[in-house]
Amino acid sequence: MSAYTKQQWRTLIEKEIQDLNSISNAAILKIQRPVKVQPIARVWYANEKQQVQYACPLPLLSFSSDTNHLTTLGTLTDYDINNIKIKHKPKNKKLKLIIARLHLYQEI
Repeated sequence: MSAYTKQQWRTLIEKEIQDLNSISNAAILKIQRPVKVQPIARVWYANEKQQVQYACPLPLLSFSSDTNHLTTLGTLTDYDINNIKIKHKPKNKKLKLIIARLHLYQEI
């Protein structure tokens, strides 16, 4: 069941259309969705010579029947902000929220 009636939806959409129509055609619009950060595992498949990334919200379990080529695990150390060298960090642009439901912003 929807949180809005048909009339409430119509009113909400009409307001969003009015908000968009009030913006200059030269305005730069951006969609900036909130992103959740989650750990990943990079798995190298030697036979295919291919690396695949898997989302790993839980510990990764690896099973192998080949005892000659066991899985190699690395260690993920604590994140140390003072030890990180950023190659390129773009300047943050100021944004004004236009439509929260769509995560739509305007550059200002």
